[in-house]
Amino acid sequence: SKQFLCSPLLVPRGKFCYTEIYPGVEENAGNFRPAEDESMDKIIIRPMTPEDWGAVSRIYVEGIATEYATFQTECPPYTAWDASHTKECRLVILSGGVLAGWCALHRVDPRWCYRGVAEVSIYVGEQFRGHGLGFQLLSALCAAAEKAGYWTLQSTVLQDNAASRALHAKCGFRLVGRRERIARDCRGHWLDTYLMERRAAADEPEGVQKAVTSPTGAELFLFAERKNPQIFPLCFFHDV
Repeated sequence: SKQFLCSPLLVPRGKFCYTEIYPGVEENAGNFRPAEDESMDKIIIRPMTPEDWGAVSRIYVEGIATEYATFQTECPPYTAWDASHTKECRLVILSGGVLAGWCALHRVDPRWCYRGVAEVSIYVGEQFRGHGLGFQLLSALCAAAEKAGYWTLQSTVLQDNAASRALHAKCGFRLVGRRERIARDCRGHWLDTYLMERRAAADEPEGVQKAVTSPTGAELFLFAERKNPQIFPLCFFHDV
């Protein structure tokens, strides 16, 4: 049998069961197994693959249809979605073998100084809501993000999405503030949004290799790790 390259994270699913997740282990994406009571639906959290897009996009459309999950009015094609989200920290959750939800990150700013800050996208399919899957998925994303070197995760929650605010609070996000009349919804109504954020336990988590853009546009690949302090003098400075 294949050996996993990292220790599993154990996400509680009740008094006597839990889910094993291995975030970021792409080569084992199809080999995750939960440790839980066989009488319950099996929950698997694994990295998203391009082949998941059909189910991922359907869940995205269901979220758009609620009119309180996003200002987005239509699902973009995969190429556009793929280009706007980080390659790491894309996760899906399966319940009973069915893809039930997904989450991903996108960088809030391409500049080096903001390399550890990302915005959360998380959606759970309509028929799977209210069963704690969102909590398991977001908890896994937070753990994977810290492992990847992100120190701040932020999420923009529309004013009427109380369930999302509660979910983020449960996963350690704090309310930063409320932005009034920030954008119009699909019906032309001005809406407020809540900005929520979660700070990693470490100021600068040891992370994986990241791509950043220099002032000249050249792409550099650096390790943002305290074990390699020699990289930090290579930071580039821009106006905030």
